[in-house]
Amino acid sequence: MKRLKLSAGAAAMLLLTGCSNPLLPESSAPESSAAVQSDYPRYDIEALKARIEAFQKMWKEPGKEAEIKKEIAAMLLADDEAAAISTRAEIAYYANWSDAALFEANSAAREDAAVVEEMVTWCFVNGAKYSEYKELFEPYVDESWMDYYIMTKLPRVMSSARLQASQSGERLEEYYDTAYDSDLSADELNITCAEMYLDLLRENDLSDYLYSTYNRDYTAEQASEAAAAVLDELVPISEALHARLLADPAYESFMETDRGDCDAYALLKEYAPKISPYVAESVQKLFDEKLYTVAKGDDCYDGSFTVSLPNEKSALIYTYLDNSFQDLITVTHEFGHFHSDWRDQTPVYSEINCIDIAEAQSQSMEMLFTSFYGDIFGDDAGYMEMLALYNIMDSVISGLAVGEFEYRVMDNIEAFTPEDVVECFHDLDEQYGIGLELYEITHLFEQPGYYVSYGVSALPAIEIYVLMQENHDLAVVTYDTLSSISSCSGEIGFTEAVEMCNLRDPFAPDTLSYIADALNNRLDQLD
Repeated sequence: MKRLKLSAGAAAMLLLTGCSNPLLPESSAPESSAAVQSDYPRYDIEALKARIEAFQKMWKEPGKEAEIKKEIAAMLLADDEAAAISTRAEIAYYANWSDAALFEANSAAREDAAVVEEMVTWCFVNGAKYSEYKELFEPYVDESWMDYYIMTKLPRVMSSARLQASQSGERLEEYYDTAYDSDLSADELNITCAEMYLDLLRENDLSDYLYSTYNRDYTAEQASEAAAAVLDELVPISEALHARLLADPAYESFMETDRGDCDAYALLKEYAPKISPYVAESVQKLFDEKLYTVAKGDDCYDGSFTVSLPNEKSALIYTYLDNSFQDLITVTHEFGHFHSDWRDQTPVYSEINCIDIAEAQSQSMEMLFTSFYGDIFGDDAGYMEMLALYNIMDSVISGLAVGEFEYRVMDNIEAFTPEDVVECFHDLDEQYGIGLELYEITHLFEQPGYYVSYGVSALPAIEIYVLMQENHDLAVVTYDTLSSISSCSGEIGFTEAVEMCNLRDPFAPDTLSYIADALNNRLDQLD
């Protein structure tokens, strides 16, 4: 999962989540809440406020262009630094949800980051409105924001940002408390969470949220058409493969947790450098600088994510692992994000995220890694490759199915009751076999509208896998091209990126048929 920086207004709605646990020697996670005092300092907001006030005095002075540019760069850096502090405090807390000190540190750092972003926005908007150097500020200003920031004094913007950020955190904490409540039945959890989901969408005016916020260059209708095609082309293959996997007596041992013999990071360190020199550089950075974190157990967030730190020219990986085969999928997926993200120095403030590109980059790394399965798994390589293919097909199917669910809810946002939401979800689950309850899909509450990208982006990833079987070197070159495209700058859209890599248009009528045929042919070769 690529954690997002959203535009002003939308960003305050979402709590950015993660957790960690120092279970490997290379892990960078803090070992106790005592570390918070030294490792996770508060951002100095008062110093930033004083700097902005001093900056204003330059706005009317002639001959200050160089100084204005320097201060704009300082504002961007301030936003980066506050976000980085928040990320590290957040990782520490989600390592241990029961630690009250870590909870407080995370909440404070998250609110500080929200305040800093609003302060920087206020500075840029007012600079564009009132300074003699408007052209220097205007690239950082969205005209739809201007009235609020011009009419509201800086202290009020700061206090409002902190309040909104705290309320956002409370909402997501409410979701987690509900979703992990073992005293409630699945039906009760679904209804309660459906109500939360509707409130989340309605209160934030998300009529076009699913696509405009994520800067997608395709429409909800195109994704809906792809979801319909998936029912015909991929669901039958997935169901047949699932039956084939279950019929093998080895299935249970391959899928069980706590096997003790699946060190995914050790495998990453050994094999990923063999993909290309470009990938090898990222592997070395990841391990030399100890930029990944592992979580295990029950007292932490059980998802995985990667976040970029542009001010440090770096990125951080968080992974929840259970010593099953899925660990290898998780680690290679998140490393795919890291490989592209650490090089991307787009300031946090200026990020225009295209998560479809980001997910294509990470899922393609999953597929590339299957070329090492023979060395890793020996006689079991064919079976493990089938598991990996089942996993990537599930990404397409569940991603587009959940995307279709969100599209239908958004299309009926005013009329739907919580019961309607649950019924809609169950109808799609029956058709596509999503295999999850509504309340279990944390993305719906953390980053609404995200999930469809797992489906859309997996299509070029599968195509790279198919290309590997025919021309491995060309597949690697294609991946190196894809992974070098920024998913944060907003300069290139998803379909444009796919075209740049000479891959098929995911929404072309024959793409899913081609992928289905290629997967069937490959599965016939595996035993």
